Amino acid sequence: MRIPRTLVGLPAVVGSLTTAILVADNATFEQFRFW
Repeated sequence: MRIPRTLVGLPAVVGSLTTAILVADNATFEQFRFW
């Protein structure tokens, strides 16, 4: 059974995207708290 490479890469892309969103959200939250 051959697994397509996109199927393997999708969770990694979603994971990195989620991490980026969380980091950006945390950064903006810190800024708002600072102000």
